[in-house]
Amino acid sequence: NTRVADFYVPLSSNEEIKVLIETGFRLLKINLLQHIKKQIIELSNNIGSVAHQLCLNICTNCGVKKVNYWSKNITVNDNIFTKSIQAYVEEHSVRFKALMDKIKASKTGQLVLLHFRDADIEGISLDSILEKNKGLDMNTLEDYMKKLCSVDYDEVCRYDVDSNKYMLGNPFFQVYIRMN
Repeated sequence: NTRVADFYVPLSSNEEIKVLIETGFRLLKINLLQHIKKQIIELSNNIGSVAHQLCLNICTNCGVKKVNYWSKNITVNDNIFTKSIQAYVEEHSVRFKALMDKIKASKTGQLVLLHFRDADIEGISLDSILEKNKGLDMNTLEDYMKKLCSVDYDEVCRYDVDSNKYMLGNPFFQVYIRMN
């Protein structure tokens, strides 16, 4: 929203994110445990800038500011990684917290957020939500999803007629939901 011009940047593949992580940390002499690398890939939601920011936060939390060929290797532990995630969430919380609170105010909204948290890039269908939430009825869910697509909810999601699925309008919001 703050850019002068918008242009299409394709999402990165998991392999591209993995190479980015491994190359950068190898050059910086930072050892990353396999499960942390996997979490960065997962949390990035195939958005390169999110992976970059998480990696930068890790470097900051390790005290690494530049390549130092004579330094010892540093191993990132879960505590450092958790601090890095918290920094990301705090940085974006002003932008997304109010929206998330508004959605979480209703039981239907809470269920929808859980589905968006776990959704892949292609989005979620009403049927998939209803399948996992037997007490929810179709009309209530349809009405709620229409609200989420409205200006009142910052058009947080959009509906794709071809796939019959709802997707978050801003992939960073899904990352925020996952990290939060």
